[in-house]
Amino acid sequence: MALSETELRQEDLGQLRRLVQSPGWELLTSRLLRLVQRSESEKARLLRDGKPESLQQASRYQGEVDGIQRALTEVERYMKELAAEPTEPPTF
Repeated sequence: MALSETELRQEDLGQLRRLVQSPGWELLTSRLLRLVQRSESEKARLLRDGKPESLQQASRYQGEVDGIQRALTEVERYMKELAAEPTEPPTF
């Protein structure tokens, strides 16, 4: 028997809650935050340099930082979305 949409949402939410409470998630999060710190430091160094090629590299570091931060917040955002009751069924 197939699960209803609500049951699937609850299952997904439960899986994500277990994930973020696991030691592995904490390990991954701390590793990614260290990477963000290093990238931010390197970006700052390149910006102080002021050369056009350094500014391009700094821009790439900023994109990397933005992507990592987005990935880290996406899990929490998705959990909030799943926890919210659907207001109306999706239309196709």
